Amino acid sequence: MGEFKTKIKDKIIIVHYIGVKNICDADVFDYINEVANAMQMQEDDSVVQYFVPLSGTSDVRIECINPVLVGEEKYEEATRKLNELEAKLKQAIKDFNSKQKDKDHLQAEILTS
Repeated sequence: MGEFKTKIKDKIIIVHYIGVKNICDADVFDYINEVANAMQMQEDDSVVQYFVPLSGTSDVRIECINPVLVGEEKYEEATRKLNELEAKLKQAIKDFNSKQKDKDHLQAEILTS
């Protein structure tokens, strides 16, 4: 028999909502891609992640849209992981913004030279 695969309805779905208010429209795809790459979890067949850009805000949040019914211990573990992912998401965005500022600064120097 083939390898057991978890059905999508049995998976934990994590949605990363990422504000792109201060990102140029042309850069949104690259921005979301870079954040998504930084946020990828180790191979875990029980989790699916989606990254959703939100215009009009610079806020970020992570939600689990179909929490699997588990005992208290597993719930606490899932909550801890979500908090860790949210911290990782915020750091990835901070890193991207820092790189973008460095890039903008370098372009400004080139233009003024």
